Amino acid sequence: MQKRRINIVSRCLLCKEALETNKHLFMHCKVTAQVWALFTSIANEYWTMPEHTSDLLSCWIKRGGNKS
Repeated sequence: MQKRRINIVSRCLLCKEALETNKHLFMHCKVTAQVWALFTSIANEYWTMPEHTSDLLSCWIKRGGNKS
């Protein structure tokens, strides 16, 4: 939308602290970090957040494929 010169809020709508990028939204936002923590604790999965979004998706795809 920014490319089409439509003014939008470029800050994360959840935490309002950083630019809203896919990396921030899925991995570094304080609000989504709380959601991830809740999700992983319910699933009994404790792990360190990977550096890149693609690594995050790959981890979850591999984890889903390993279930019996």
